[in-house]
Amino acid sequence: MKIITWSVVNNEIDFIEEIIKYHTPWVDCMFFLDTGSTDGTLEVLQKYAKNNCLLFKETDKKYISQYDQEWHEMSNPFPEVEIRNQALDYLNQNFEETDW
Repeated sequence: MKIITWSVVNNEIDFIEEIIKYHTPWVDCMFFLDTGSTDGTLEVLQKYAKNNCLLFKETDKKYISQYDQEWHEMSNPFPEVEIRNQALDYLNQNFEETDW
């Protein structure tokens, strides 16, 4: 059985290494789609991407969080559906045989 995980990330430096270390023994591959991290998340992903089990890609849609505003007042609300579809499209194009 082949298991691939995918995650959309943005400034996850506090958690990303733990997530990778915990899940790596259980999955065949991990894919991360980054939406504009500026805190070192990409560098951690790059460090772990040296094995073929971890892949990451930066999206062309950069997201800057505006936690001090309601979602409907944000000048740049998170395009969740578009980002998730981009991740799924990438996986469908690059992984033909997966079970989960």
